[in-house]
Order: sequence, then structure tokens, then C-alpha cells
Amino acid sequence: MAENVFPTPIKHFLRLKPLINQQKITIATTMNPDTTTADEAASTKKPRTRGIINAKYLDEIELVRALIIAARLSENVAPLTARECPPEEIDTLEQTADTLQATALKAVGRSAARKMDTQEEEIARAALLAAIAPIRTGAKRKYRGESNRAARSAYFVNESTKVSLERLLFIGGSLLEKLTPQPDPNGTSTLPPADTLKGVTPADLTALKNACDTYLDKDIAQTTTTNEASKLRQQVEELYDQLQDQRLDLQLAADQAFPHTNPAHAAVRRTFHIPESRPAHD
Repeated sequence: MAENVFPTPIKHFLRLKPLINQQKITIATTMNPDTTTADEAASTKKPRTRGIINAKYLDEIELVRALIIAARLSENVAPLTARECPPEEIDTLEQTADTLQATALKAVGRSAARKMDTQEEEIARAALLAAIAPIRTGAKRKYRGESNRAARSAYFVNESTKVSLERLLFIGGSLLEKLTPQPDPNGTSTLPPADTLKGVTPADLTALKNACDTYLDKDIAQTTTTNEASKLRQQVEELYDQLQDQRLDLQLAADQAFPHTNPAHAAVRRTFHIPESRPAHD
């Protein structure tokens, strides 16, 4: 009699899988590559549409920067190098993250914050948060209910307020791109705003633009043409895919270097955002 190769939890899942598919329940985890099987990903993946840059790129960059810190710890360098993930690959990963961040910010016309001391930066953050607040509220009013979760997310409704100044500038630029007229790529006129929000006034948008402009680095060109922005968005998507691929390779190398079968590796596996007690999956 052939040996049953599936452990009990997997057997239970296999019995439940048809019901799960029927009810269209999506099971997901965050901040690690162990999210779905290849079959599930193929069946649930939606076509990617080009559009306004969103926060997923900066979320990926922040995850990558945390992994880079872990990979450069002296006690982790040799084990990763032995698994064909040497320091040079970590440097390449960092370069890709830097390029993606610069390109994403430029795509929304917000390249960099100007240099300022800690006190002035706190004032800048407070001003930007105050300018963003009524727009977030407008998004909550217009896009209510579970069916509008994605629309609210596009307005950073659940974004933490404890983020960097550059991220706030990115959010401000993205909101302005949605809610203010943009150049028509087919002519010299302008297109109407892509969206309007309940209770958001022209004064709110002017206040946001002024707050962003006040704290931008004036030595860096902040605006792009529509055609340039379109090309930048395509570059962002390509860089995002590249960064994800490089990041996953690092996490899988860490999975090899610090096997989950050794309980002593639980802490280091957490720093690489991979499961403590089971293998990581691409």
C-alpha cells in the first residue's frame, strides 16, 4: 500500500479546496512570499492596468530595505553567500529599490523633499497630514462599504500617519493627480479630473498643492509631461516586477541558509519575513 505523503492539515485542505473555490474565498498572508500556490495565483490574478502610481511600490521598497538590513548583518553574510546570495547581490537589490523609488516619485511629479532639520521636517509632516486629511475623509464618504475597499485604498485611507516625509509627498502628488486637471496627451488642452470626492473643495486641493510645493526640493524638476509620465509608469511596473523577483530570491536563499526544521532559526527567519515553521514558497 502506497504511503500517504500528505500530512493531516494538507489532507483537510484538499477536501475543503472545492468548497473554497466555489465560495471564492481568498486566503492570503502578508509580508512574506508564502502567499498562494501557483494554481491559485493563476486563477485569481487580475489583469494589471496602467494608471496612477499607488502605495504598493513604496510598500515593496520598505520591505526590501528591511531585508537588506538583515542580509548585511555579519552573522548572516556567510550563510547567504554559501547559498549563492553574496553581498554583491544585496547591493544590486538596493540599487533596484533606489531606482524604483526615484522613478515612482518622479512619475507623480514629486521627486524629493528638500533638506531640512528635524524640527522643520516635523512641521512639514504636520502640514502635509493636515492637507491630506479632508481628502481622505472625502474618499471615505464617497467609497463606503466592503465593495469599495480598493477605491478607498487608492486614496491611502488606511495609510499610517507615521511615515516618512517623502512618502507623504508621494501621497500628496498621487492625490493631486487624481483630483486635478491633467494635460491631454493628444492635444494642448487639459483633461478634467479623473475623480471627484464628496466634500473636497478647490481650496482643499490648493492647500495640498501648496503644502507639497513648500517642502519639495526646488533644485529638482518636479513636473513631467503626460507622455513622460506614461513612460515612467511603465518603467515603474517593470522595476517593481524586477525588485519583487530579486527580493524573493533573497528570501528563498534565507530559507535555504536558515532551515525551518531548526527551531533556533525562528528569529532570523522572522527578520527575512519568511515563515518560522514551514518552507517559503515563490
